[in-house]
Amino acid sequence: MKSLVLTFFCVLAITPGFSQGIMEVKQPTLVLKNLLANDQPQTKIFEIKNTGNKPFIITRATSMSAQVQTKWSREPIAPGKNGKIQVTFTSSHFQERFDYKIMVYTNLSNKGTELRLTGNVTDNPAKPTLLYKYTLAGIKFRASNISFGDIYTWQKITDTIYYLNTRKEPIHIEPLNKPAYLHFNFHPSVVAPNQRGAMIVTFDAPKRNDYGYNYDNIMLSVNGTKDFRNRITITANITEDFSKLTDQELANAPTVEFTAKELSFGEIIQGEKAHCDFIVKNAGKKEAVRMALSNSQYDAIMRVYNQRQFQDKREQDKRIAEVYEKVPQVEALSDEIAATMAQAARKILAGDRAAADQLKKDAEFLKEQKAVYLKQNGYPANYLELQYVCPDCKDTGYTDGKKCHCFKHMEIEILYDQSNIREVLERENFDTLSMAYYDRDHVDEKTGMTVYDYMSRVIRECREYVEKFKNEKGSILFTGNTGCGKTFLSNCIARELIRRYFSVVYLTATDMFDILAGSRFSGGDDDEAKDRASYILACDLLIIDDLGTELINTFTASQMFYCVNERLNRNKGTIISTNLTLGELQDAFTERVTSRIMSRYKIIPLIGDDLRLVRRGFMRRG
Repeated sequence: MKSLVLTFFCVLAITPGFSQGIMEVKQPTLVLKNLLANDQPQTKIFEIKNTGNKPFIITRATSMSAQVQTKWSREPIAPGKNGKIQVTFTSSHFQERFDYKIMVYTNLSNKGTELRLTGNVTDNPAKPTLLYKYTLAGIKFRASNISFGDIYTWQKITDTIYYLNTRKEPIHIEPLNKPAYLHFNFHPSVVAPNQRGAMIVTFDAPKRNDYGYNYDNIMLSVNGTKDFRNRITITANITEDFSKLTDQELANAPTVEFTAKELSFGEIIQGEKAHCDFIVKNAGKKEAVRMALSNSQYDAIMRVYNQRQFQDKREQDKRIAEVYEKVPQVEALSDEIAATMAQAARKILAGDRAAADQLKKDAEFLKEQKAVYLKQNGYPANYLELQYVCPDCKDTGYTDGKKCHCFKHMEIEILYDQSNIREVLERENFDTLSMAYYDRDHVDEKTGMTVYDYMSRVIRECREYVEKFKNEKGSILFTGNTGCGKTFLSNCIARELIRRYFSVVYLTATDMFDILAGSRFSGGDDDEAKDRASYILACDLLIIDDLGTELINTFTASQMFYCVNERLNRNKGTIISTNLTLGELQDAFTERVTSRIMSRYKIIPLIGDDLRLVRRGFMRRG
């Protein structure tokens, strides 16, 4: 009988109504050709009409880009009436060619309607430098990178970066460290003052002769002057074109097979660990490329959720059996509720809506009686319902089609395990920190304190930072010479916060910028790259180690500001360690970055000798 009830309700859920609203978009794609660059907001309108016979409401209109803001008609749109979606943007913030999506949702369906804003932006003669935001060697560039996106192994693809000569003399640009698979053409070869030039770049995939993500930093020489800071980045993802394979090649291609699609852990006692492997076999005739790690990570996480759901149902069955034995009236009421709802379903199918509504009211009354019996016997009202580890996603890992916060937490945990950071933290923490390596006699000129006394104070400040982190989530800049303990203290803080269930991500500056570059230049198609980049912004504490050792260019400077500023806006903690002085930091990353750090970070200079040398006995105390 209970299975029958579920079947009836499924039928009802898919039965269409006799009347409904219909949203029709007059022009779902707005093409803006040769849009003049403007630093003032501009507005465009998508016109919509209700061609149905029932009103509907636009619940939201969401832009897929921060560059486009949306407003929409809030009132119900009656049959035959019009509404509008207003989009506002500043064209000077757009790329030369743009294609932005806006998703519109109504009360008619959970599925959104896609609108598009596409076209190209051209120079504004009244403001000639408006689109040229990047400065290299005193020259204004429209972009500091080229992202070719996906390229097939047989393709040669060309793209262009425009630049404006803002110098007083003519300029000639040459790439210095270009690989053989990148071809450069500058037109014109010599650009006069206040004139525009074009750097035309061709990516030769056959000559690259490789697969996967490709990242190049190209240094530019201007009029023979070489400066490592004058760099552009060029990225591409080289992939196979399977449509080009012959029948013979397809017959000999590698074929991936799983020995099993499901594995059962069986009965597991709480606290025990169990292990299962999915075995992958190549049943083809050629070697297969190894599966991406992200697939195995995802599968491992989803197995956790499957186990949770199984355990949730098992615990619910136990609670039901317990209550039914102790309070038989609850079981009787549960059966009566099920029977009543089944009758309601049959009445609806028969067209007797009034009888169905009365039966539903009867069922609600029975549910209230059931709650009373539960309360009288010391049980909460929801005791017989499924109880979830994560109520937000109901142990599915997803909410509204997006990864739940608990899913992201497990992702971070997996990334931590792979980075081997946990082993490092077992060696470098407050428990293993020894003050024996700090000089008790030498007085530092700047602080007027012995190294021992000064570092004792610093360590107290680090412990206080941990204690206050939950409420304050402050940020720290560790400065000092190599080996003075910047990374060690960062790890001490990291371990304590992980033990308190805060998410912590440790990255060298080089690794962080590589992740951000992978996300930015993936063309929006690499979900793993986007997720890794999102961790940088979303984790409770981000540790950026050895800032200043990476190659510094306009991209790293802009991304550093974005990272620092975004995390401050989100009230997230950040620890940065660097060998650079504040002056050197400003020279490398601009005044915008250093001003944010100096105004919002606690700056802690570390003093003393290289502790690694002290520990090894190359330097002695006393």
